[in-house]
Amino acid sequence: MNERLTAVREWMLKNGFFGLVVPRADEFQGEYVAPSAERLAWLTGFTGSAGEAVIFLDRAFLFVDGRYTLQAQKETDEKQITVIQTPDGQAADWLFAALPQGAVIGYNSWLYTPSKVNKMKAAGGKNSAVFTPVPVDPIDLLWQDRPLNGGGWAVALPKRFTGLDSTSKIADITAALGIDQDDALLLTNPESVMWILNVRGNDIPYIPLVQSFGILYKSGTFQWFVDTNKITDSVRKQLSPLVETVPMSAFAQVLDVLAAQHAKVCLDTTNCSAWAYDRLTDGGAVVHDKEDPCLIRKACKNITERNGAV
Repeated sequence: MNERLTAVREWMLKNGFFGLVVPRADEFQGEYVAPSAERLAWLTGFTGSAGEAVIFLDRAFLFVDGRYTLQAQKETDEKQITVIQTPDGQAADWLFAALPQGAVIGYNSWLYTPSKVNKMKAAGGKNSAVFTPVPVDPIDLLWQDRPLNGGGWAVALPKRFTGLDSTSKIADITAALGIDQDDALLLTNPESVMWILNVRGNDIPYIPLVQSFGILYKSGTFQWFVDTNKITDSVRKQLSPLVETVPMSAFAQVLDVLAAQHAKVCLDTTNCSAWAYDRLTDGGAVVHDKEDPCLIRKACKNITERNGAV
């Protein structure tokens, strides 16, 4: 791990960063991440499910909650990394408040929610510290044996298991969009995308997800941003005719179009990346921060789902 910390610090020094924050997170803001997203473990050796590292040019800290204090101490090099326990396993405000005047701290904006970024900026503001997204995550550059994104093909669930077809779910959510006069709903939680499309996958161990995003428009059409290689012809046939599968590589471009149109976009910022939020707002979109409307509907099981659970 010493070599990895050294390599990251060399990148920081070359690019003008005093510090770098590294959470255990991915672009989908879920509790579980794919092996290819285990950046915190690669850098520090810590393999717990929650934690955050703060790497300075001369020091390094790993923040964990009470579940992982002993594990973190065993898995990391105490000469290189100081383990600190906090209630939420995130970097404490006092650390950012003690930064040198004008220090520049980098973060991967795909891995943080807007509220977390704002919290870090507020803590470091006392010393005029600057928190800025890195142009590219240095860990992604340095991780030579990084696992490929896993997962197999997507699987469509028939109505006899779900009780409602995807078209009915899309119509229901679209009606809610009309009440609030939003132009589009951005779904960044793959669980919600799976629910509305009646699809499952295996991108994450033990969780039946296809890692993906979705945009539902007020017209009732739905764009599914996904690795299209995972979508078989049989799944395409079972998708609602309202659904268009779009390569994940087009996601940024579509957000830019919404922004240029000054669209009103409904978005749950509690599980949205700062990258997506900034992409919309910086480009001119009006973001309405609201709870993901799929969550309550997914929680309220219909009769078919209740019978299937018995």
